[in-house]
Amino acid sequence: MTLRILSFFKSNGGSWNSPSGKFFLQWYSGMLLLHGERICREAKTIFQGTEVDTSAKVAGIHWHYGTQSHPSELTAGYYNTSRRDGYLPIARMLGRYGFGLCCSGFGMRDVEEKKTNPVSSPEGFLRQILLAARVCHIPIEGENSATFSGDESFEQVLKMSKFYTYGLESPTFSFNFMRMDRYLFEQHNWARFTRFVRQLSGANIFRARLDFRGDVQPTSLSDVAKVRVAYTYC
Repeated sequence: MTLRILSFFKSNGGSWNSPSGKFFLQWYSGMLLLHGERICREAKTIFQGTEVDTSAKVAGIHWHYGTQSHPSELTAGYYNTSRRDGYLPIARMLGRYGFGLCCSGFGMRDVEEKKTNPVSSPEGFLRQILLAARVCHIPIEGENSATFSGDESFEQVLKMSKFYTYGLESPTFSFNFMRMDRYLFEQHNWARFTRFVRQLSGANIFRARLDFRGDVQPTSLSDVAKVRVAYTYC
């Protein structure tokens, strides 16, 4: 039996949209937020005054995003439905403690996911997360959920990253490329990957960070580390 056909999660007449259902989901998701508050508070106390960047990961639960009740998200503690934004309260909480928001699924496309699950929408989920981060002015740390096999995945990351950064004067966006397998280091795949890194970083900024002979100089050890990573990927 799938979550969608349980009476609680039915789009029409489901208990999730009843007064008692709303009360329960508010309490259930509230427990998650309270736990997050405690963790953020402790982390801020520990790392305050250091150069450590802190962030919290929001699970990429997109399997029932196209339904009214979003059952997969509700059972995980994210009170997000077609009638309620469940990620904005999380983003606000993270913003209060100077945390960034980490989320995966940047390389996933609706057109592919809907072939096996018509009510899935990783793009819709991710757009909502990115919008919440923009509203609350918090940094985004993106991740890929699967091994990349073609240009489409790289292009999708660029597309979704621009949804967050477009129009912002100083957007804080970083991307953690995961699941690097041996095929990535084959010549044609490596060329594709380095092109992607340059596009994601911005070609002019990327070159400036590598050219210490010009006016741009590293100002801290963290800047040097960033340059080393950039040079490695070029």
